[in-house]
Amino acid sequence: MASTTTTSNWTEASAPWPNRRTDHYGGNRDGRARLLREIIRGVRATCGPDFHIGLRLALSGQDPHLPELRDMVAVFLERDLVDYLDLVVRSLDTRVEVGLYAGKVLVDLFTDLPRGKTRVGISGDVMSTAGAQRALDHGSDFVFVASGAVIHHDFPQRALSDQAYETPRPPLPAAFFRAQGRSPAFIEYLEESLGFVATH
Repeated sequence: MASTTTTSNWTEASAPWPNRRTDHYGGNRDGRARLLREIIRGVRATCGPDFHIGLRLALSGQDPHLPELRDMVAVFLERDLVDYLDLVVRSLDTRVEVGLYAGKVLVDLFTDLPRGKTRVGISGDVMSTAGAQRALDHGSDFVFVASGAVIHHDFPQRALSDQAYETPRPPLPAAFFRAQGRSPAFIEYLEESLGFVATH
């Protein structure tokens, strides 16, 4: 699978506040989204129809431009431009704090959109069977497991076999990760970059 872009790159090109171009890559909403569409079509043409292309959106409830972002995503879903959409949120409880949708659950703004053939996944603080089920209950087709799978590499199997399953919360002792079969280099990365390893 390939993620075509991150939301920060897309936002810089597609939103009205930093994009002040006057050519066909600026101006109205269609022009500001042109770059991303061309990237996706280029990847598709080069890699073929069987190559999965995803669009990852790191969402914030404080983003004042959520209505426009939602409208743009709706067009991508309607046109089946990507195979999957990854909605990244800090918490499934995150609500919109500003603008037209203030008070609404953030992920619901996007899972409620008609999606055609595009599948929608949610990633965020999924650390338990219940958390994964909540993501599905919010209308996602599947769930991305990030931190939970770092803690337990067999998170899916554990979640499927135990409705009460929940990963321990980091930071955790280095011995815990060694018992999981993690290499010294990876444990060092978890400690220095992610703060997953207890230092005392």
